[in-house]
Amino acid sequence: MLMHGREPTCGFFGEPLQGGHLLLNVSVADYMDPELGETFMPVTMLLGRLQGASLRSAFAATPDAANARVTRPPSRLPLGRDGDHWLPWEANDFQQFIRGVASRKGTVPMLQFDQFFDSLFGRPPPRVLQVAQGAQFAADRTVLRRVPLPALRSLLELVEAGHAELPYYMEAVWFHLLHPDTLDAPIDGMPSNGGAPLPFLHHLGDPARRRLDHSYMPLSPPPPLPPLSPDFVAAASEAKLRSLITEAAASQANVAIYLPPRADFKLGSQISCGSTIKVTVASSGEGATLDGQEQSGLFYLEGGCSLTLRGLTLVNGRATCGGVVYASSSAGDIEIIDSDVRDCSAGSFPDGVCRVI
Repeated sequence: MLMHGREPTCGFFGEPLQGGHLLLNVSVADYMDPELGETFMPVTMLLGRLQGASLRSAFAATPDAANARVTRPPSRLPLGRDGDHWLPWEANDFQQFIRGVASRKGTVPMLQFDQFFDSLFGRPPPRVLQVAQGAQFAADRTVLRRVPLPALRSLLELVEAGHAELPYYMEAVWFHLLHPDTLDAPIDGMPSNGGAPLPFLHHLGDPARRRLDHSYMPLSPPPPLPPLSPDFVAAASEAKLRSLITEAAASQANVAIYLPPRADFKLGSQISCGSTIKVTVASSGEGATLDGQEQSGLFYLEGGCSLTLRGLTLVNGRATCGGVVYASSSAGDIEIIDSDVRDCSAGSFPDGVCRVI
């Protein structure tokens, strides 16, 4: 059993111990009751791309929580009645918090979350993660033995290597690691994510309480992220970005690739596309960076390939022709939308995009 906090308290932000993370009407004894199933893991938070959160109302420290009635035994997800439901989305830049911890305590370069998730599950993360906040759960040996041993060994190696971000990444994925069938399962009652989220810890009401131990978060919400189409596939590394384009070209299939915000891709050579397909490379929020390192252009197009770049920072591209994009006479259309092009140059065509007709 994994239990958070120095002693049990209720809610995400209990005082004075900053949260022991117990759901309303749940006791520590529930985590040790074998009659409650192979796992006891009430989901108390939804995390959206580690940048937004929806708390379970019976978990949040609000005045309404005192009037809620959670069933016994407690349900894994809120039932949408008796005051037990999902609260509106709030800003919660968990990734920024993790980045700060890793910079202070880590001894090796930090893994990006998408890269970590892909290494563990062999796929990109879902848009919304179901989380037992504080990584608080109980599981019997039968469930734990279903987790592939190589995966557990890999996690141990990352911890021993000094990846300070790993405990927080695991907090976000424990539920899905123990219940892999939930990765793409619909979430009943999940609030709409349209429009801007509410400020961080808005449900607490008092700005002074919200500020206590969370100075890394602004009290005003960040601008909303544009929606990511289901047609996009995520790439957390340069190698993955290249392989997705290569595979799409080989299969003659269009591809739309999402790069995580703040990811920095160092390119040692141009990314090539030589097939009659449409390639879209996009990011959101602060955007991802493609860096030619003053050694290479960024893209090389021929054979009818079309390219759209959206929401990116394109820097340090160097080439004889086309510091950002070189398009041969047989290439398709090129679009660069809502992107920042800086310090890119070419010997013959310094505007960054070179089309040979």
